[in-house]
Amino acid sequence: MEEFRTFKASLEKEISKSLNTVDTNEEPSQERAIQRRKSSGSVPFVVAAIQFTAGGISSSSNISGFWDIIEESIRVAAKEKDAQLILVPELFLGPYFCQSQEACLMEIAWENVLDSSSCPIIHKMQIIAKEYGIVLPVSLYEREKNMLYNTIVMIDGNGTILGKYRKSHIPDADGYEEKFYFSSGDTGFKVWDTILGKVGVGICWDQWFPEAARAMALMGADILLYPTAIGTEPNDPTIDSSDHWQRVMQGHAAANVRFVRSKGSFFFRLKAHHKF
Repeated sequence: MEEFRTFKASLEKEISKSLNTVDTNEEPSQERAIQRRKSSGSVPFVVAAIQFTAGGISSSSNISGFWDIIEESIRVAAKEKDAQLILVPELFLGPYFCQSQEACLMEIAWENVLDSSSCPIIHKMQIIAKEYGIVLPVSLYEREKNMLYNTIVMIDGNGTILGKYRKSHIPDADGYEEKFYFSSGDTGFKVWDTILGKVGVGICWDQWFPEAARAMALMGADILLYPTAIGTEPNDPTIDSSDHWQRVMQGHAAANVRFVRSKGSFFFRLKAHHKF
């Protein structure tokens, strides 16, 4: 907990000096991500997902270290792989903490997540998105008054915050004590009109429910993303459920004729099929 407080304080100090860094009236330094895609629906774009291994909760958990990994990975994906849409893992600022019920961990939730002047992690992501002209769905633990949510904030390639989605389906099982930490989302499913096209994002357990993918497809999503925090079953690491969720992802893609991707380290090119 002290590690989180220190990290948050350092970010707040940093953004207090640079609140005017994000100017959405200017084009990002790498203009390719906006003008090229607005002028032609046939230009391919690269989607990247970031994956890394995190241990369980311990006194050695280094929150700032998690941020360093994510920031470096985003920059590598954008600079070396030419990715324009980059997916970070669910709740990436630390290990998956929902394996047990620890009331003190509710303190790590971020407030005012749509206001970059008071939510430093979103401010940092806006700067990176604008610098590289990339679309960034950012996963974080959110507090609004007395309610707590598992939330995605969507940032467009010019640094604009497009809105947020709160996880609809909250698991409650051995190793997945999420109902202790999160309320069911109240935003409904969301699709955002980004510089790359229409992007829909569910969160982890949302992937098991076909209505989530169907709703986003009916809203016009060109691609559906499902960031997750789990690679194996926390109650039994010997259980490999990857075949199961991969088949579910393939089912969403087939049923809705959409590009779909869950967790994983990957790069692939999409051919846009609409003019924006």
